[in-house]
Amino acid sequence: LFSIKGKISKKDLTGSAAITITLKKQELFTELMSFGFVNADVKTPIDVPVTVLVILDTGDAFTTTVTFSYTAKAGVSGKAKSK
Repeated sequence: LFSIKGKISKKDLTGSAAITITLKKQELFTELMSFGFVNADVKTPIDVPVTVLVILDTGDAFTTTVTFSYTAKAGVSGKAKSK
């Protein structure tokens, strides 16, 4: 399951937008290892920087680095929230 939600001010279309992405029941660990995500117990959140590329229907593309605060339980699950 994949869902994405975003909000942008109607007054300022050149500003930044808040975007929420939810991924459930996905096998993502192999792809995320290169960013620093680990299969271990991580009780104290660690910072994991991820470069994000967004391509709009118009063909415009934007990149940024988002730092995630990451916790995990080995072999079970992990949770990351942008800072």
